[in-house]
Amino acid sequence: MINLKHIRVVLPVARWVLLAWFGFAGSASGIVLHVGSGEPWDRPNNAVLVRWSSNASAVAIGPSWLLTTRHQNTSPATVVIDGTTYYCVYHENWNGGQTGNADIRLVKLLDDTGEDAQLIHYANVYAGIGEVGEYFVVGGYGKGRGAELRTSGILYGYEWENSSNTILRWGGNKVIGFATGGGQYTSDVITADFDGSGEGDSTQYEGAVAEYDSGGGWFIKTGLIWKVAGLSRGVEHASEGESWFRNKDKPRQLDPDYMDAVRVSSYADWILEKTADPVCTAPIPGDVNEDCKINMFDLADFLAQWLRNDCEDMSNCEGADVEPDGDVDLVDFAILTGNWLECQLEPIEACDY
Repeated sequence: MINLKHIRVVLPVARWVLLAWFGFAGSASGIVLHVGSGEPWDRPNNAVLVRWSSNASAVAIGPSWLLTTRHQNTSPATVVIDGTTYYCVYHENWNGGQTGNADIRLVKLLDDTGEDAQLIHYANVYAGIGEVGEYFVVGGYGKGRGAELRTSGILYGYEWENSSNTILRWGGNKVIGFATGGGQYTSDVITADFDGSGEGDSTQYEGAVAEYDSGGGWFIKTGLIWKVAGLSRGVEHASEGESWFRNKDKPRQLDPDYMDAVRVSSYADWILEKTADPVCTAPIPGDVNEDCKINMFDLADFLAQWLRNDCEDMSNCEGADVEPDGDVDLVDFAILTGNWLECQLEPIEACDY
């Protein structure tokens, strides 16, 4: 559970304001929508949002990369996107942003052949600083709207439904500020609140995050492109499992729930650096498939050419004639195994898969 205390927020009037002793908590983790409001029709492709294990969400940010939060502490071996299963690869250098302690995590995806995934749908990273006042759509695999909450017959909010994270939901909202959020991980965050339908500063598809939305995206449209600007992190009444837009004890008084998301723009340089295509610094003898590292894939390709003796006419037998002297024999095998698990990739974490 994220405890969102002592967070400093910049409101749209561009003044620093200390919100005193928030004390609300939440594993912001489905999207709660008002009755009859519906989901926004203009939004990223559904495949951009990924169900992350049994308790969270994630965002595809490249053909082979996911972005999610860390506080849910889940590390699934596989994820399913558009009906295809992909294998998840983790590295300690892909956690925490520049400081290493932010609530953010990168995950590499491989297909069933061990090659980089080639996702069709993904969101670009929002790298600007103008989030405040922007409309965004928010999505996640979490709990949706449950029973209505009333005091003296006046509706003030909704319970979260009792469900698992198998349904993708979308809502809308507006960024009202940015902050530094505490808890297990200290992160820059952007903030929003859950206004009543037609009340306060509500949007057409006003939505609030709920349990299992953690790691889901807040998307801002720049031109014709949706970019991920935030990762859902915390929400006010998580401990009660409720979303409010009025005050429980004074239900005629507006009291919108606050929620926040890890501010992606603060970590954009780090994300782009880590997800850049690795650079090969030097060839390695025995690198049969020429990916600048020697592992089981090279061995498999090597054995497929074993004992060939016509390598001059076969482009060095697809690279298996390491020596090269025209054949594939024990000398070539010794060179390959002598450089076993060598890697000449930068960044170095690219060598871990």
